[in-house]
Amino acid sequence: MYRPTYAIDAIGRNEPAAKQISLPIMGYLLWALVKIDMLYLRTFPEDFATPLYEADIVYGDEEPEPGTACGDDDWRDIAVVYRMKVGDCEELAAARCAELRVRWGIDARPMAMLQIFKRDGGRKPRHLYHILVRWPTTLPNGLKYPSNVKKIQDQDGQWMLVEDPAEVLGMRISSIQEAA
Repeated sequence: MYRPTYAIDAIGRNEPAAKQISLPIMGYLLWALVKIDMLYLRTFPEDFATPLYEADIVYGDEEPEPGTACGDDDWRDIAVVYRMKVGDCEELAAARCAELRVRWGIDARPMAMLQIFKRDGGRKPRHLYHILVRWPTTLPNGLKYPSNVKKIQDQDGQWMLVEDPAEVLGMRISSIQEAA
């Protein structure tokens, strides 16, 4: 298996300029994974005939190394997720975005949320990115929103529709809240 590694310095740093560019960088990486997953779905549709939520795939996270802001994180494409039957939030969100775009023509997009909190008695900040699927405000061909799509407000007070594939596939919602 081919394993490229990207070492992204800004993600996890606490300086204002690094924090300012970390979310756009995360967005570029997420779009790359979504595009790769879309390519798989179009090229090998028989390998992914079972939709993500019906494929016995579960959420599984990777804990950052102690003392690191984010730690290292393997980002697996949809082929690896289906083979391993487990995925982290970015893998599940990318796979779901690709599935919605390729199978149903829904303009779904990956969305990163950043939380910074103190751990180890408040000495070192930790960065936690959680990846969701952002749904469009209108759907094609009379499709309906699934019940797990929620309406939330962003930091600017704008409403948006989001889905959390990690939560659907077993992540406890409290794990993010406990971290804050």
